[in-house]
Amino acid sequence: MLPDLVIYNTLNFRLSKCGRVSEAKKFLKIMVELGQLANVVIYTSLMNGMCREEDVLSAMTLLKEMELKGCSLNSCTYNTLLHRFYKGRMLNNGIELYR
Repeated sequence: MLPDLVIYNTLNFRLSKCGRVSEAKKFLKIMVELGQLANVVIYTSLMNGMCREEDVLSAMTLLKEMELKGCSLNSCTYNTLLHRFYKGRMLNNGIELYR
């Protein structure tokens, strides 16, 4: 049995939450290779993990990837980034994101 979107969401969320972002990225890659489409939940979970590791550059790159792939962003996606910008005293980045 191949994992479905729910299983990938759960794996990605848990790995990202406990600081194992590189493993979460691998599952995202495997998922895409198997023909599954990543959704906003998977991307936002991964982005949250990147922000927890203070890797804002990767999180912003992922945001651009989401937009290029036509993945609709939601309030959780924006809040994840805005929270990191606030904590990192990067308010100008938050203002740019808002625009």
